[in-house]
Amino acid sequence: MQARKLKIGITEMHGIAQECTQMPLAYVEYSKIEKTDSLLSGVFQSTALGVLDFYRGGDVDLIEAPLFPILTNKDWLYTPADTESAMAFNLLGLPTPRFVRSIILRYLFSKQNFKGLLFKSEAGLKTLSNYPFLNCQKVLEKTSVLYPAVRRIDDQKIAAHNSDNIQLIFVGEFFRKGGKEVVDAFLELEKSYKNINLVICADRAKHFEVPLYKDKYLGIIDNHEKIRLCFVTRQELFTNYLPKSQIFLCPTFQESFGYAILEAMAFGLPVISTNYFAIPEMVEHGTTGYTIDITSHKFVQAIKGYNFTKIPEDFSMYVKGQLIQYCSKLISSKSLRQDFSENALASARSKFSFERRNKELDKLYKDYAIKQS
Repeated sequence: MQARKLKIGITEMHGIAQECTQMPLAYVEYSKIEKTDSLLSGVFQSTALGVLDFYRGGDVDLIEAPLFPILTNKDWLYTPADTESAMAFNLLGLPTPRFVRSIILRYLFSKQNFKGLLFKSEAGLKTLSNYPFLNCQKVLEKTSVLYPAVRRIDDQKIAAHNSDNIQLIFVGEFFRKGGKEVVDAFLELEKSYKNINLVICADRAKHFEVPLYKDKYLGIIDNHEKIRLCFVTRQELFTNYLPKSQIFLCPTFQESFGYAILEAMAFGLPVISTNYFAIPEMVEHGTTGYTIDITSHKFVQAIKGYNFTKIPEDFSMYVKGQLIQYCSKLISSKSLRQDFSENALASARSKFSFERRNKELDKLYKDYAIKQS
């Protein structure tokens, strides 16, 4: 007789969660669950949807909250990028001191039905130390790191690095992820390298709201024969763009993890990014790509959350210069691109593989099932 599957309800089906639900352990069944009304509805408020919503969970055995903490009487896990995202709420719409929010989360994480605080990176785990009320034994004994995983891409779809024509690709929010600096660097690079082109996968309607970008950079992009702006689905990105690119650019100034970098590495793309937060845990400088040192810059140190609307010119010029330097190395050397590609693939297929992630989850789920039996 076949044993009943362990039913796990997922509160948010964003990109990482979708990927994980498609690669379950044999005895696990994932499903999307919906929030329900409760007496506490409206007490906890946030600009982000889903923070401390209540979930009954129906017939699921365990709930996983990938983005924000929840309220529930069911057993549950929380897999945040960092502690700050858990703290993104207030009481009744009023300014709420950090220590009050910390006490609320400490209470929730210390309850018997809370089974694990699994950060997506070591950088995320370190943020817990910024909140003394949360950084206690009852919470720490439930805390660990569980890296996201990226699926193995078929070898025939891996980026080719023996071509003389080289496509650079940028994916994501144009302002925050360094799109301006990418365009500025490309305009300089093409003066020396006639065999390059640039694809920008960004939303024209949403990602160019900053006047400078709307008034100047859309014009540059639209009128340049070697730059293409498109906004595509994840499937289109996997099918038509990443396999046809050779270098992935992500000089981001703010990032909670950077999953798009993992997806690029899974296609064998060398990555040029920054050393912000968890990115060095993915991109090994000089081995799978290059990381631009931005964490020592005062502009980055002063950023609070995602609330910034202007990038200092000296910082922008610095990032542009670093992009030109590192792109030049990769553009001019097929062998270097190939080496970095092989290293990126090896990392994606080991450190960030579903085999590794599911092995760690297998122990957690089986320990949970034993304790419930």
